[in-house]
Amino acid sequence: MFHSFFIYKIFITMSMMYKQQVLNLTEVMAGKLRIIEGAATGAMQLKHDEILQLIRDSQKVNERIAELIAIERE
Repeated sequence: MFHSFFIYKIFITMSMMYKQQVLNLTEVMAGKLRIIEGAATGAMQLKHDEILQLIRDSQKVNERIAELIAIERE
């Protein structure tokens, strides 16, 4: 019984850590999307290669979120 309590506590702690990481990454993604939107509307002037880098960075963030979600499901 004592052993089960610690396993449950570790599970809850890990779950909270993954949730916080996902929340942080969604904030990063929102910031990148605001920049891309600003460039698309003309509010910001970005070079073509800067936009492509933002898209690549956004894809990496999205992949990391998917990895974290897959870990939590296992």
